[in-house]
Amino acid sequence: MKSYTRMVAGAYLAVALLGSLSFAQELEPPFTWKGKGLVNFVNEQGIKEVNFSLELSVDSNGGIKGKASNEEGSSAIKHVFYGERVEYELPGYYARKAMLVLAINEEGSNPMLLVLNGRLLAGRFYSGEALIKRYEPSSETDKALGVGDPVATLMDEDNPPTPLKSALKKLMPIGTVKIEGAYQK
Repeated sequence: MKSYTRMVAGAYLAVALLGSLSFAQELEPPFTWKGKGLVNFVNEQGIKEVNFSLELSVDSNGGIKGKASNEEGSSAIKHVFYGERVEYELPGYYARKAMLVLAINEEGSNPMLLVLNGRLLAGRFYSGEALIKRYEPSSETDKALGVGDPVATLMDEDNPPTPLKSALKKLMPIGTVKIEGAYQK
């Protein structure tokens, strides 16, 4: 009897969760999406957790601006790649591929690009991998990552452009990212 009760409670929780996801709305540009999250970096000392907030705005022409901020400063979003919205069999359950390219220490002695390569689930939850490389604005890799192009790029996630695929192979994986946020009105 106890396992039946657990099963019913689990089913109820699943239905409630899916019902709440179906009310999440995805806005057309212009929009602003804000969230707070955590990046886990792996280094020689172990794992370093960094809490941060993220704000991304897309105007009606697809122009982007935004930043990630923490107690040490902020990093500008240099480019955004995104995929088409993908609907799944469960009602209200959808996701979208999203890749954010950020500049870290852009004006400093050791500028880097941080690429957050993940998925946005139901417009609320973003998770994926964190990749890094030295920031060299004139390099072919940085150009393939969209640095210098202030307009968001729609990509076919099953067949991304060859320069982007090549650029991603040159990045070093350094951790994971998880963000919870929402579209702002």
